[in-house]
Amino acid sequence: MNKKIKKKKRLLYMMAITFMISILSISLFKATELNNLSLSPKDAQSSSIKLDKNLLVSNKDSNSNNIEIIIGGNIKIDKSIHKRLLKYNQSMDEFLSYMKKSMKKTISIFNLSESLLKNTTSSEFTNALNNIGVDIINTNVENVFNKGNKALFESLDVLKNSKLNVLGLKDNLTDKEYKIINIDGVNVGFVDYNLTEDVSNTNLYNHISSLNVNDIAACSKKIDKDIECLKEKKAEIIFTMINDNSIPKHKANEIISILNKKENNYIINYNNNNFIEVNKEKNTMRLNNNSNFLSMNNIYNANKYEVNYLIKLKLEKSKNEYKVSDLEYIPLTIYEKNKKMYLIPLIDKKQYKNLNVKDLRDVKILESRREETLRYIQNIIRN
Repeated sequence: MNKKIKKKKRLLYMMAITFMISILSISLFKATELNNLSLSPKDAQSSSIKLDKNLLVSNKDSNSNNIEIIIGGNIKIDKSIHKRLLKYNQSMDEFLSYMKKSMKKTISIFNLSESLLKNTTSSEFTNALNNIGVDIINTNVENVFNKGNKALFESLDVLKNSKLNVLGLKDNLTDKEYKIINIDGVNVGFVDYNLTEDVSNTNLYNHISSLNVNDIAACSKKIDKDIECLKEKKAEIIFTMINDNSIPKHKANEIISILNKKENNYIINYNNNNFIEVNKEKNTMRLNNNSNFLSMNNIYNANKYEVNYLIKLKLEKSKNEYKVSDLEYIPLTIYEKNKKMYLIPLIDKKQYKNLNVKDLRDVKILESRREETLRYIQNIIRN
């Protein structure tokens, strides 16, 4: 009898131990899962929003067969940012310093959204852009013209004395309307057109790379000539930038149709809209990043937050031809702490320590801003 009781007790004891181990394992699994998602149960719930896998930013090592192009937003000197940097005794270089890694080994393109007056602020600004790896500045004539001829020529002078490649405006008639940039031994060509219905014969228009959309035949001929020049210079990939703010939509569509027929597959279409159209099967792309690269409304804890991001386009060589292989989106925000201010990429929580973000409350806000930006991008992608 005693043996049976002892046996039963031993069995109950073993069952109790097994049960405790199971409970501990489940608790440990849940704690690990929660830690991977966020900082608290509430945060974990907000971080579980399902996003398109193409929206998730990765940190893959660059492949020698891949060419990466970054399409940034609009750039201008925000006076509020400049005043804050003066107050903190910070340079524009220091403010943008955390952007270098994101733009390393890429060709980066941004859009100039206002004129650059000839002063030390403009010079410091263009030097800082060059130092983080900005390669090409598209000059949208409508925005540069709005302050008159003086602003136009001062902008030309500032840009001419920088190391940036400028398209859209020309210093003189002999300047080419295209640029070639070599990355990892591959020549990438860029050509820029301001689409207009009013091409004047005044001296001012000698400084504009323009297409008169009222003469479609002449536009087609001009595009042919530029493509031929780029191919003669061994350009393996060609990007076309068009500024179409000042013309009717149907006229812009005619030019886009011409470009597509001539196998100008990659079009950066500058206007007032944000959109992303990429077809991997047809190997075509038309997009615009109309976010403001530098704006105090992009500060991480702003009440009326303004999204800011980079689009990273990956092109991979296959059978002697480069094709769209992937897109990545890098949300950006301005982080301000301890009388210092930086523009930082929002990639993932693990990298925030490297960006000098230590406050867990700030990490929570930054994660929220990251997801907010990715949701916004998801809404503007056109299939």
